[in-house]
Amino acid sequence: MENVVSSNTVLNGTALRSINEPIVMYIEQFKMFGKSGAESIIKQCETVVSAEEQLSTHNFKRFLIEIDVEKSSSTFRKMKSIGKAAVRFKEIVDRLPNEWTTLYALSVLESAEFDDLVKNDVIKPRMTAKDLNNALNKESKKKEEEFKITIDVSECLIGKKAEVVRLIQANVASLGVEARITEALKQCIEQFSGAVDGNNTEV
Repeated sequence: MENVVSSNTVLNGTALRSINEPIVMYIEQFKMFGKSGAESIIKQCETVVSAEEQLSTHNFKRFLIEIDVEKSSSTFRKMKSIGKAAVRFKEIVDRLPNEWTTLYALSVLESAEFDDLVKNDVIKPRMTAKDLNNALNKESKKKEEEFKITIDVSECLIGKKAEVVRLIQANVASLGVEARITEALKQCIEQFSGAVDGNNTEV
């Protein structure tokens, strides 16, 4: 039965280097980056990704035992995600939060979303996962506003309001575009339509 390198031996360093096994390099590397700071977290996660790619299944299991991480755990899932996103992080490592959950949340963003946050200088060292969610909601709303068309019918007679809305909805539907109207305008048109139907009057 193979002997698994103990944690004490790993931390000792000298004894570890004397062992000629493929997992040794990854264990040493992981331990070396075991200090605070976003850059160290990212490098640890890169090491996990690299170890899984390069080691045999058996040796990778041993590696996970040494770093006390279970493959089925959320910790492992987050490590892999952060490690695979290391390239996008390296350009802004001085701006990244020193927090696992936030780094993970940043790692799973679409490239366009991440680039927008970087461009708008949203990512900060003290950013929390909650801050990130708030920032993403703001960015989403801002994008919605950038691509909206506003048609002001406030000065039109009620019959004209109804006709404008009918024409817009009929035409944009064929383009796969949604036309939204305010609740107040919707109620106004519904009341007008009911009055016309009930009184048979002409607008």
